[in-house]
Amino acid sequence: MAPTGYNEADTRAKLIAPALHSRQWIELVKDEDRLTHGEIHREQSAIRIDILDGKPLKRGRGRVDYLLRAYIAEHEQPLTLAFVEAKKEKLPPTQGLEQVKEYARRHAVKFVYSTNGHLFVEYDISTGKTTDPQPLAAFPTPVELRQRWFSATGLDPDAAAVGPLLTAYSVAGDKPRYYQDAAIQQVFRLARQAGHARRRDRA
Repeated sequence: MAPTGYNEADTRAKLIAPALHSRQWIELVKDEDRLTHGEIHREQSAIRIDILDGKPLKRGRGRVDYLLRAYIAEHEQPLTLAFVEAKKEKLPPTQGLEQVKEYARRHAVKFVYSTNGHLFVEYDISTGKTTDPQPLAAFPTPVELRQRWFSATGLDPDAAAVGPLLTAYSVAGDKPRYYQDAAIQQVFRLARQAGHARRRDRA
């Protein structure tokens, strides 16, 4: 398909969003669809929040075009799986990759994507590998990405260690702010590293 010259906003609206919808990523997931569908959150802030003397301190700047989350079993809190950076149609699909990699490093997200609405590339933080450009029709579904996340972490979805990532932040079940989600993932990563170190010491 020849590019039509869509700007970035039109590329998102007319090409990327419909393609993500066709791969089961949608804006509002019904309870009965949680095992098959994932959530799209648009234009999320990608700044880093550090805590200094008990107060949040913003660092950096930027917004990620799409944040993708999926639910695990009966948990109310979805798991953040990926960031997607959109670029206008005439640019190569790799154009936004370095930008979205930086966002992922700030927020401990395992999979990042850059797309021009026709093709996408994926960078897997766990392996350090970037795919060749692929058609957006082949974008991973929530089921596929969720399975890959658990495979990369070596965890079972029912493991107790997963609980903190899937717990609502208040009794009202509020969705997390982006920096709360990032902080929990970072603590989770450090806890896993400590567990690996203890197992090596016992070996």
